[in-house]
Amino acid sequence: MTLDVPNEYEEILRRAVASGAFASEQEALVRALELLAQQTSQLPRLPDVIDIDELAADQNVGVFHADTPVASIWPEDESADDFLFFLKQTRSENVSGRAP
Repeated sequence: MTLDVPNEYEEILRRAVASGAFASEQEALVRALELLAQQTSQLPRLPDVIDIDELAADQNVGVFHADTPVASIWPEDESADDFLFFLKQTRSENVSGRAP
């Protein structure tokens, strides 16, 4: 098998060998992969399917339905671009210390 290892990771392997911790870059890579396998084997397996209602109940939140209006904070005749411009302007004013 041939692997294309990014330069920054090759350098990590070289430094590990230069430190005397490993006899070769291959030995360092094998040890790193052993540690990765050990860590990933301890992770809980995620379910193949997640029921959104069950997840919401587990997190004690309601399910969000996009067709249900959350709040009427923006006039309907204004575009989404107008809204995004307003947000950007308000946030930059808040960062600069000026009142919105």
